[in-house]
Amino acid sequence: MTKTVAIAQDLLNDTYQDGDVKEALSNFDHQLVEADTEEAKQLMAKYGITAFPTQIIVSNDDETYTISGFLNEKQQLNFLESPDFVEVASHMGSQDSGLSDTAKKFICVFAKNESFEDFMIKTENMVKREGIKYKNIHKFVSDSSTDIICENKKIIYMRKKPSLFKYALDTLNYEFIEGLIDHDKDGKCNPNVDYSQKEILEDGTEEDLMEFLDKIIDAYNKGEKGMRVGHDISTLKRVRAALDFCLETR
Repeated sequence: MTKTVAIAQDLLNDTYQDGDVKEALSNFDHQLVEADTEEAKQLMAKYGITAFPTQIIVSNDDETYTISGFLNEKQQLNFLESPDFVEVASHMGSQDSGLSDTAKKFICVFAKNESFEDFMIKTENMVKREGIKYKNIHKFVSDSSTDIICENKKIIYMRKKPSLFKYALDTLNYEFIEGLIDHDKDGKCNPNVDYSQKEILEDGTEEDLMEFLDKIIDAYNKGEKGMRVGHDISTLKRVRAALDFCLETR
């Protein structure tokens, strides 16, 4: 039996109250420890804990997996399901993919120039070369998407440094985005993608892919930054409809 230890009250009062999280936790011999207790201080010293909240999973063979930062329900379930997939949550709730800067740059190039199918093949090879463990490459890419920031050097852009999926959209790679939404062309949404995943912007606000897409469409309609020359409004609207369907049916 594995054990998970949560230090701090935030998870207990919020995320741990979710029904799916409660069910997942029932499979663990779990212990909740408040940060100001003597037991917590001993655990902090033993595991080198410096951030709150922190969760620790100890496997039957004494391997230890640690994650710090507040997790929402989806992130919590991901951690309980795949603790061997290295995810580090910052105080803002973003996740570190574990990829090197060089790997991220290559992945950005793939997102700009390749179809989603070819992107996945090349990205999976890159992730393997990086030695990162994962169970589902589609889910890994989705979970890592806001950690991979790409520099847009085109003259026309909504944001100079958007995250991965937004970069593909901002560099006019509509085929990539449509492949992301319906990866096997069966008319159903890719179940491994979190379409509502929020990116923390530099000003501290949150933005998901739909909100970014709406900004592009609005800028196009206003004729801003040459958008009428760069983007194809009919394709943007088609992508928006597909994304809206996925958000409604997820």
